[in-house]
Amino acid sequence: MRQGLNGEPLIFDCEKAPLRGPQSLKPPALPGDTYLGAAAMRDDSHLFQLFVSTRLQGRGIARRLWQRTMRDAVRRAGTRHFTLNASVMAVPVYRRFGFMPSGPLTIGPSGLVTQPMRLELR
Repeated sequence: MRQGLNGEPLIFDCEKAPLRGPQSLKPPALPGDTYLGAAAMRDDSHLFQLFVSTRLQGRGIARRLWQRTMRDAVRRAGTRHFTLNASVMAVPVYRRFGFMPSGPLTIGPSGLVTQPMRLELR
């Protein structure tokens, strides 16, 4: 795993890069790198992407990505609440991070069922 300072995951700041489609969420790569996952936030408050490679799930990588992404938003913008729209399968993960459902389930145009969720920092 590529790591930043203090052994934390290397984070690619999507807000400083133009988004041109699904591939634009991938950080720049060096030969031989393996990406464990990605996290992206809009307006320093809405998590719209949190992904961990299937073969690496269950190792705390999502939690580390979330904690770093959240900490950066708090530092940059003073954010005290976060939102996301979780796939039904991901709701238990986000609950462990402290998120709570904030509205009814919704069905998107592609048929994906999502649960809006919110986290308030104390």
